[in-house]
Order: sequence, then C-alpha cells, then structure tokens
Amino acid sequence: ALAKQMLQLTGSFGLRMRSWDRMVLHRHHVKVITPFGQMRIKVGSMDGRPVVTKCEYADAEAGAEQHGVPVRQVLAAANAAAQRWLAEQEGLDA
Repeated sequence: ALAKQMLQLTGSFGLRMRSWDRMVLHRHHVKVITPFGQMRIKVGSMDGRPVVTKCEYADAEAGAEQHGVPVRQVLAAANAAAQRWLAEQEGLDA
C-alpha cells in the first residue's frame, strides 16, 4: 500500500524493494554470582550450544547502585562470571 502511494504521489517510475530475513539465537537466562550480587545473564544458543552471553543491564545497574561502584565495574564482573559459566558448559559437553 505504501509503495503504491509513493508511485502515485511522486514522479518516480519505480521503487526498489527488498525483503530481509532475520536469524535469531534461542535465548534463555542463567544466574551467576558476582561480588556485586546475583546477576541474570542472557544466553544466546545455536544448535543447543551457548554462543553469546550478556548481563542484563538492569541487574548491573542495581548492583552498582547498591555497592556504590560504576556500572562498568559490575558489568565486567558479570561478564567474567558468564565466561566461567560458558567454560563450565563446554566442559559438560566433553
């Protein structure tokens, strides 16, 4: 409908259109312990194997406020804990 309107209302004789697909990882959460408290880590998996981890920012923000430290410090601790969790998962697969 938008393409038809654009052709009717502009001087254009054509429009280029593309279709995009999106591939997404399966997502779930795990909890890890850090010096700033428990953090939720979002895990992205492909073919049943975790490939990406990321700390939930709201958890890091709350930990930073509670302990009076910068958010980046809490994120670094959470990322380190997530990497340890990933290493444990790789050990379980072996």
